[in-house]
Formats: sequence, C-alpha cells, structure tokens
Amino acid sequence: MPKKVAAHLTVRIEDIRDLGDTLMAVADEYPHDFRTEMDFYPLVMTYLRGRVPTAKAEHRVLEGSIDFWVGGKNPAAIELAVAPRVLRDHHHEAQSFAGNHGAVRLYASHNKAELKKLAAVPFTQARRRFLLLVDFTNSHDKSTLRRGYESALPFDAGHSAIRVVYRARDPKRSCDFQVGGQKKGRKTAS
Repeated sequence: MPKKVAAHLTVRIEDIRDLGDTLMAVADEYPHDFRTEMDFYPLVMTYLRGRVPTAKAEHRVLEGSIDFWVGGKNPAAIELAVAPRVLRDHHHEAQSFAGNHGAVRLYASHNKAELKKLAAVPFTQARRRFLLLVDFTNSHDKSTLRRGYESALPFDAGHSAIRVVYRARDPKRSCDFQVGGQKKGRKTAS
C-alpha cells in the first residue's frame, strides 16, 4: 500500500509560481496537446490535488465560476489566463483552432471578468486569491501589466487583495504583485 503524502492546507504563492512554470514545461513537451486555457485544466487539477486534496474546478460564486477552488481552513480562489504560443501554419488549416490566433492577451482590460469574480468573493470564503497569467508568447511587459492591474483594481478597503502571478518563458520577465486590498503599512481614512 502506498504511503500517504503530507498535503498542504492551502496553496501558497510559491505553489502558484511553480504551477505556472510546470504548465509551461509540460506544454513544451506536448505543444499540440496544450494550446488553449481549457486544455490546461486537467494539468492544473492534477497539480493542485497533489498538494491540496480539497481542490476542485469550476466553483460557483455570485459573479460566475471561479476556475479553481481550494477548500480547507485557508480557502483560495484561482483564475487562469493563458496567452498560447501561435502554432498556426497558414498553409495547413488543420492547425488552426480556437484560442490560437494571437488575440488572447493577459492585460487587465482583457481579464476584467476574472478580476471581478475574484474580488467579489468574501474574505471568509477565500482568504487567498490568485490570477495566474501564463505567457507562451513572451510578449507582455511586466511593468505595463502591473500598472494596468493596479489601475483596474486600486488599493483600498473596498476591494479584496488579489495576487497576480505572471509567468513568462523568460524567467527574467516573470513577476507577481498584489492588486486591490490595502498596501502593507498603509491605512485607509475612516
């Protein structure tokens, strides 16, 4: 009988970073199998369940469905956005498929629905909120991403804190930052 592996009680920022890197590594080994965001769902579930057995996909909330949910004492909500590599060959139409036309972007303006869903979940239901941006194109500037998300979800008591984790093919381009909530050491006026 196999030994039971000790599982985390929740996902941490390190887990989300590693998840993004793992998705890229596996997709590089199987580039024709992992092309769109939905293609990655089984990989994400496998990764999460290996760490937190209470993970599940498509958790219903008031604003829609959260992509991935981790229950337990420190519940977490995770949204995934993928900018896939372009595999389309204009001379071979069989490689043309939805999500492979280069229009998928990772900027805040394209992920308003994800931000809205994550921000709407009460703190008692999800203490941690993550938006994982996986960029196979390496075409997004991290400072532009950060400014866009910070203006889309300002630091104030009216918005829940969300950790945006951007993983790019080039590790120097990868970053993560908080949007919403309060900045550490900063208090809002009463």
